Amino acid sequence: MAVDYQIINRALYKLGQEPIDQAVDSLRKTIMEGIFDDVKEEMLSKHVWSFAMVKETLLSTGSMAGDSTFALPMKYLAFVSINGDPSFDFNIRGLTLYTSGLSIDLEYISNVETSLFSSLAKKCFLLELALEACTTLTGDSKLKESLRLDLEMAQDNARSIDSLNHLNEIDGLDYLEDH
Repeated sequence: MAVDYQIINRALYKLGQEPIDQAVDSLRKTIMEGIFDDVKEEMLSKHVWSFAMVKETLLSTGSMAGDSTFALPMKYLAFVSINGDPSFDFNIRGLTLYTSGLSIDLEYISNVETSLFSSLAKKCFLLELALEACTTLTGDSKLKESLRLDLEMAQDNARSIDSLNHLNEIDGLDYLEDH
């Protein structure tokens, strides 16, 4: 995945650090690039973000022990539902999903680029990056606690707004189906 230097530099700013130059190698650049993808995947997996939700029809690739097998999409991060049912019976091992049926509609959280993040989700992400790098780059435990509190407030706000957006999308679909 591509590293977003604008987000990295905003995270560094929160740490009281100078921005990094993409063309110049430095320890800060190595650290921030090294944690970027893991922190992003973790952040995306913690909430059903509407901007990262994807619905895809999967066709069975075979069967094993009475279940059909389905290859998970490469950008799959977290399960949302199968055929619209969040409690649908399934198992995942590696990159294979096991369940009944010859085709399924899988709704999942995708490992999307940061350009698709809402502005509130970007703020959460940069705070998570700053929090992850804080001890290594600053050693400042008070700053780390301040970042943790900022992140909690930002997450509450972002998740609340994102959930409202998701409900509006669902209401809009119901309206379209009824009319």
